[in-house]
Amino acid sequence: MSQPALTPAAFIDHWSKAEANERANSQSFLIGLTQLLGVPAPSHNHADGYSFEYPVKVPGGTSTNFLDLYRRGHFVLESKQFTAQKLEQSALELAAIDAGTLAQQKKSGPVRGTGSWDDAMIRAKGQAERYVRSLPAEEPNPSFILVCDVGHSFEVYADFTQAGKAYLPFPDPRTFRIQLKDLEREDIRERLHLIWTNPTVLDPAKVSAEVTREIAGYLAELAKSLEQEKHDPEVVAQFLTRCLFCMFAEDVGLLPDHAFTELLQSVPGDGTGFPELLSTLFREMNTGTGKSISVVLRKKLLKFNGGLFADDTVLPVNGLQLGLLKQAAKMNWRNVEPAIFGTLLERALVPSERHALGAHFTPRAYVERLVLPTVIEPLREQWENVRAAAITHASRSVQHTAAAVTLEQSSSLKTQAGDLEGAKADYKTSLDERKAADADMRKAQQEILNFHEKLCAVRVLDPACGSGNFLYVALQHLKILEGEVLDTAAQFGEDMKLELETHTIDPHQFLGIELNPRAASIAELVLWIGYLQWHFKIHGQRTPPRPSPSSAPSKTSNAATPSSPTTASPSPCGMKPETSPPSGIAAVIKLIS
Repeated sequence: MSQPALTPAAFIDHWSKAEANERANSQSFLIGLTQLLGVPAPSHNHADGYSFEYPVKVPGGTSTNFLDLYRRGHFVLESKQFTAQKLEQSALELAAIDAGTLAQQKKSGPVRGTGSWDDAMIRAKGQAERYVRSLPAEEPNPSFILVCDVGHSFEVYADFTQAGKAYLPFPDPRTFRIQLKDLEREDIRERLHLIWTNPTVLDPAKVSAEVTREIAGYLAELAKSLEQEKHDPEVVAQFLTRCLFCMFAEDVGLLPDHAFTELLQSVPGDGTGFPELLSTLFREMNTGTGKSISVVLRKKLLKFNGGLFADDTVLPVNGLQLGLLKQAAKMNWRNVEPAIFGTLLERALVPSERHALGAHFTPRAYVERLVLPTVIEPLREQWENVRAAAITHASRSVQHTAAAVTLEQSSSLKTQAGDLEGAKADYKTSLDERKAADADMRKAQQEILNFHEKLCAVRVLDPACGSGNFLYVALQHLKILEGEVLDTAAQFGEDMKLELETHTIDPHQFLGIELNPRAASIAELVLWIGYLQWHFKIHGQRTPPRPSPSSAPSKTSNAATPSSPTTASPSPCGMKPETSPPSGIAAVIKLIS
């Protein structure tokens, strides 16, 4: 039975004043949270699968661990309570506290806002992951891990495959942390309510799959209608590909908001003038408008320099066909799921495959069963080692800094007391401590830089790539890992994070061999849509950074083997700061016919 509702303001006001005492506060805080969310409180019976202190046996041992809060199939919650910063504390005092040299000012646990707190929260997540692996075989792996700092924040991680191996920040690395004050927001409370009551509906792949199927259905009908008018299927496919990229581009900000949809709405119901309007737009997108504005859209346009719009062929449409385009444009293309989009788009554009539209594609979970163990998990193991080494160096740097502060204070006191020799010696030693602090911090930063450089050098080759589903999933998981690297880099200074963001994982690292030219072209489109979705999700409307340039080998019509340089060599993305990449950019996927 649900409990009486609790107002967000009352809950936040009460718990924002709580002193650090994990054992005393954790359960009452979480019971209050369930009241706020309008969900049942935990049971007192562990057999119900929803209780505090749920016992699990350590694999291969005799000891028992206790999960702070567990709900079967839903979540494992690990609870902590750390210390709030005092407003009067300076950066140097925080560094000294972090190093333990000001023990008289330090309360129990790390101080929120310090590197030690970030590290403690990550360790708590690792603890929860170990508990997941310790669950009895009959217990399903939960979709979520929650790390709670009582009275302060939650960190939310999800693994919708329920494999228990890849709990990633949810919904993304930018917004996975929920502060106490965020509970005022209805959408945040609804997110937590669903984690408690129906976590699988939060799986973005399921929402995206429905949107993607609907979009593919419109395109299939449109392609069928155009081919019945004796248009060449390949011309139809290329024309519709240009149209759908425009639909995607306006929803992520590469074209002005709703510009393409409004252009379609402006066309008379019988399609009069449609070819002239769109061919003009395609030419403008191919060259960009520079300092001028689009004749069609009346706004400046970026240059889409990848070759997709070099062909400005536009097929005439009748009222029915225009209506199908309008319906497809109304969909939210931000929600297209690239992991199945390629398959569905290919079937929509291939007459013999339309009977299978929306069915029999490889589910994302199956793709991840191959991609995660072969590509991602080895890199994640390396990242954990790198991160631990960087934290060790950073901790030494903080200790040296704190020692320098102490010596500088000592030098000042000795100067006041007239002990100039002692003051000079302390000051000289403090300089040595500062140098050692800088050296250790550089080592920490270099650990991060070297690993990020390794990520940007990874190459993934799918020898039978089809429409790119496997390559896209690999791209997405590498971008997720890169996001975690950037978040860690931010702990060593925002400048370092910005430096890493200028060199990033992008589609030119993902290569494939495919006999069907249409499928290969779709695979390239899938990679770019997935890449841009990820970029704009994490960075807002910031223009994507420019990848490292290299010469572009041309497409070949000769048969090639997987070792052929024309097939497997990386090629440039052609993405400049003032441009935006559509399908066709510099042959991410080499066509083999």
